[in-house]
Amino acid sequence: MRWSDEYTGYAAAVASFAAVVLWAGGASAGFAVAAAGIAVVLLAVALRSWRRTARVLVVGPPRTEPVDLLEEALDGAGFGVAHCPGPPFRACPVYAGRPCPVHGRPVAAVIVREPGSSTPVPPCGRALHIPALPVEAGDRAPAEAIRDLTAIRAAW
Repeated sequence: MRWSDEYTGYAAAVASFAAVVLWAGGASAGFAVAAAGIAVVLLAVALRSWRRTARVLVVGPPRTEPVDLLEEALDGAGFGVAHCPGPPFRACPVYAGRPCPVHGRPVAAVIVREPGSSTPVPPCGRALHIPALPVEAGDRAPAEAIRDLTAIRAAW
């Protein structure tokens, strides 16, 4: 989610809170209704933008430099980012025959693996019916992955 969407959501929450405080404090109904109306409009803007943002699922070990750099680059390129630590860090429900719990309908999955890893590539692409880009940490720059994902987003 882009920072502007987050701030729009925060502004909607503040306007909602202001409407409740005005109403509870006995202010004139016009002020409370105006604050509630502003909150609804801001929330609608944030939700519309959030739904239109192409999301990418980044699968890889949490809090590692390659994953953090990739997520920052994706966010800067206008993608929404969902993160999954992957099977080495959490049991993958797809291996057990259950659906993947990822939200937001990602357009692609970038699977970051440690160099020389012998673990199988998670089945994110197959499970979510999206393209999957396996990447070894340090193998390709975030800009290259973003170029590939931008082409996927254009087709989406």
